[in-house]
Amino acid sequence: MDGLNTVLEYLTSVPAWYLATSVDGQPHVRPFSFAQIQDGKLWFVTARTKDVWQELLQNQRF
Repeated sequence: MDGLNTVLEYLTSVPAWYLATSVDGQPHVRPFSFAQIQDGKLWFVTARTKDVWQELLQNQRF
């Protein structure tokens, strides 16, 4: 099993995992529960109407 599949296996084995973004140097941590591999990349889902979407657009280092 390669590293990406190991990460996916872990993320899908727990009820929630957490993604952190940063706004003005302050962390914002949110629970997520969906992840998938497609085309060799790890994907997760959020809505464009959520703050986390705008934060990821502004700073893609999460």
